[in-house]
Amino acid sequence: MIGVVVWADTAKSKAVIWCEDQRDLAYYMQQEEVADAISLQKGDLVEFESRYESGVRMAGGVQVVEPSAEPSLAEVLRARKRGEQNRSEEPVDTAHQGAEVATLSIPERCSSRVEGRRSTGERKSAKILPFPELLRA
Repeated sequence: MIGVVVWADTAKSKAVIWCEDQRDLAYYMQQEEVADAISLQKGDLVEFESRYESGVRMAGGVQVVEPSAEPSLAEVLRARKRGEQNRSEEPVDTAHQGAEVATLSIPERCSSRVEGRRSTGERKSAKILPFPELLRA
């Protein structure tokens, strides 16, 4: 999983990570004293293993991919949340909010039709949702 550190306590080796899937935040706590301990800073782009312990998403095996990649992400998320609270209560479709959606058609193939495959008229298209712009390097 990829994420960005939105809060860090370097003295206690703890951090909160905003995850690429935009679901639960991941919590990181260094379990023991190690010689090559990592020091996470707010805004660091990190890669980690995600697991749930007692209903809480935990981050393990954390490695810094790019230091200080998004130092203002926490403020951006807070501002976005405040903006949502100030909006009127009218329903809004947020399924693809903030994402560009590209629809791609499945290309024709010259080979003869294989048993069990759909004919050209039955083919569907695929939607590709890009990775959030804030996390691009």
